[in-house]
Amino acid sequence: MIWCLAKWQLDTSEANEKIYLVDISAGQIDYIQAILTHLRGINVSRTYCSSCHYPEKTCICKWVKPIEPPIEIIILQHGSEASHAKNTVKLLELGLNRITTLCGEEADNFQEIASECALSPEKYAVCFPSEQSTPIEESVLQWERGNASQTFEHVIFIDASWRKALKMWHLNPWLHQLKTWHFSEPPENRYRIRKTSKENSLSTLESVAYVLSLGWKVDCSNLLTLLNARQQYFPNR
Repeated sequence: MIWCLAKWQLDTSEANEKIYLVDISAGQIDYIQAILTHLRGINVSRTYCSSCHYPEKTCICKWVKPIEPPIEIIILQHGSEASHAKNTVKLLELGLNRITTLCGEEADNFQEIASECALSPEKYAVCFPSEQSTPIEESVLQWERGNASQTFEHVIFIDASWRKALKMWHLNPWLHQLKTWHFSEPPENRYRIRKTSKENSLSTLESVAYVLSLGWKVDCSNLLTLLNARQQYFPNR
């Protein structure tokens, strides 16, 4: 373990300094560094919305209408995504009532959820394209025909760039023991403000919305509205 003493000036309005003693593993260093970089870069002249936590000039509260999905969404988030301005997990956290975000990279960072998956693997599925993954569209068809039981209560997503997501997949072999899906007929990518080199890829929010709407018939229009609302504050690309 590494003991990290971090002094962060979090409340810029009152210039209060707070000291935190953080017990972290080596795999979480990227996450801590990302947070520190984010804090150093904060423009103290900005005021932030106390509800959505975006700058007041880009507040999206009027579009936030949380959905209560029948399953829990679990996000394994790489540390480099935690403070990324264009990351969509923050929108998911505003738009879903059943979501858990876990930051890290390697297996040591996810020991608790890995143990839970080992105890009840039939309740967990992973959305990640791999050699062992099968189309979620086929699974849904089997459920609808009554040829297979739908036992999943939690669906796991990896939130990272494609290169880092692939690394996380290999560093977390406990994920390989779970049912794994990819998309054979994904919807069109509507997230235009962030580029990716992988063809037919979706943002994390779009992936979650697709899984919920396809597999559990959840109306995810509120999530997509949040995505569009956030994009309006960035130049057209």
